[in-house]
Amino acid sequence: MNRRDFAKSLGAASAAATPVAAAGQAVPTPPEQSYDLIVYGGTAGGVMTAVSGARHGLKTLLLEPRDHLGGMVTGGLSRTDIGRREVLGGLALEFYARVGMRYDIKRFNNRVAWFHEPHVGESVLKEMLHEAGVTVLFRHALREKTGVEKSGSQLRAVTTENGKRFSGKVFADCSYEGDLMAQAAVTYTVGREPMSQYNESLAGVRDRTPYHQFMVDIPARDSNGNLYPEINPEPVA
Repeated sequence: MNRRDFAKSLGAASAAATPVAAAGQAVPTPPEQSYDLIVYGGTAGGVMTAVSGARHGLKTLLLEPRDHLGGMVTGGLSRTDIGRREVLGGLALEFYARVGMRYDIKRFNNRVAWFHEPHVGESVLKEMLHEAGVTVLFRHALREKTGVEKSGSQLRAVTTENGKRFSGKVFADCSYEGDLMAQAAVTYTVGREPMSQYNESLAGVRDRTPYHQFMVDIPARDSNGNLYPEINPEPVA
């Protein structure tokens, strides 16, 4: 084998082993365009959905309309509101544990890092996707109005703005905008359901806590007796 052929073989092996490309990098469409699971939207939820599906043996594709993964988690909102730490588990805890390894947080007698730099968080998400074998394509936005192909009520395929078509058995819209869900005509509910629907006494009501309400009386009306903007005059419950 000459040096040129050897270099080509290295490049082919590297491409096959790395389905997740760098942010903004042009990625050739893989020859296999039929998947068990297609996730639209590379938010943190989208990444975890793809990782979970792939770990369960599904051939998984993640389509990201833009150039980065992680959504708000890697877009600057890196100071995590964790609340009670013991309730975090599963893939979320794994993510923060991996972040902790990047910072060698065990030096401080802890194994997780709740706060991270955006580029570190995105790097960890890419690592998880790569290890799970998820194919990730950047700059693959859903085609407007004609991006969804259905057979009856069954979603069969999606087409992106660059003309690429991907068929799948299961689709997950993990974008913030919900464009895939809207084009697929999925039913949805806006706002909170009434108490009577699930017999929930606190449906739509935030109970008093020492952390999420003012602990002093705040008037709902101004000096003229008018309600302040966006205050509902109806009783709380």
